[in-house]
Amino acid sequence: MPTNTNTNRRCAFATEAMMIRALHAYRTARDAARNSGADVSAEYDPPTFEALSDRYGKLLWEFASERPVTISGAMAYLDLVAAIIDGERSEQRGEEGGSVLSVELDFGYALELLASVRRWLNDQDVDELIKEERAKLAGSSLGEAIDLVKAAGRDADLFALIAEFRRQHHEVNTLKDPSDEVVTRLSAELRAVRYKLNKVRPVTLRGVLAVLDLGSLIDDPHYWPAEAIEGLREIAAQEGRS
Repeated sequence: MPTNTNTNRRCAFATEAMMIRALHAYRTARDAARNSGADVSAEYDPPTFEALSDRYGKLLWEFASERPVTISGAMAYLDLVAAIIDGERSEQRGEEGGSVLSVELDFGYALELLASVRRWLNDQDVDELIKEERAKLAGSSLGEAIDLVKAAGRDADLFALIAEFRRQHHEVNTLKDPSDEVVTRLSAELRAVRYKLNKVRPVTLRGVLAVLDLGSLIDDPHYWPAEAIEGLREIAAQEGRS
């Protein structure tokens, strides 16, 4: 995909894509009302489905692979991914107007958006580590050093669960001679750890990144790391207040 260096445009594209999706859904509802005999002549007439799909596709092609530049930008990316998932679920329920593009293409862009957020989070994680090391080298006081240790351990329980999930996932997928009984037992244990993971909200960018990275192991098209996203929202709010 092309590389776009226009920072302001990169910040706005996700919200523009959400707008196009909303217009697409509105067009669907408006046409349905007109086809049922309602007078919609006084209502806004949006662009055609073809024009909306073309504009949306070009937008995602240009920007989906570009990492966000701020926390609010990352949230916009994730909101767009959520909209894509909701659109696919609408299609499964037989509702019209959920997908602006084909489900396969839309989901492909959703994965690209998540990868872009992961890369951005990884950059933030590296920056946090550099800041911590600089603080230590600057001769921080005992109290400040304790705060650094506490900050590093705020997601300790989450990381322990992720490590356990990865261990069990590896065990399930590397059985040399699996029996139905063993696979059933290990799969149940894996689901139990995943259930616990889904209840833990990360409080650091490093924790959010770890949960998003874990998504690549979970074979579930409907998996959505809700607590990780809410954790990122809280971090964004804190950044906005600081």
